[in-house]
Amino acid sequence: MHKASSANRQHWKLLIQEQESSGLSVPKFCAQQGLKAHQLNYYKAIFSQPKKSAFSELEPNADLSLTQESRVTIQYNDLFVIFEGGYDLQQVATLCNLLDSAR
Repeated sequence: MHKASSANRQHWKLLIQEQESSGLSVPKFCAQQGLKAHQLNYYKAIFSQPKKSAFSELEPNADLSLTQESRVTIQYNDLFVIFEGGYDLQQVATLCNLLDSAR
């Protein structure tokens, strides 16, 4: 890994730790630090380990026309849902609609 890239990752990891230990919400912490909340949330998603959640793992759809081989990240407030590998676009759309209706 390039040194600047490694230093940048370490910088964001430290900021994430500071935010979490501060007890402040991401927006409040970022406002105090002069940061953009979407940047901190982006790095939180990048560094996060898969965690158990109420969501079930989606099975790839047999219809390959609806399946993508890429990564999709959905952010809803402080919740991140990451789809990697094969997934059904209709199921992703259904999840997005459910989250949208919960607002």
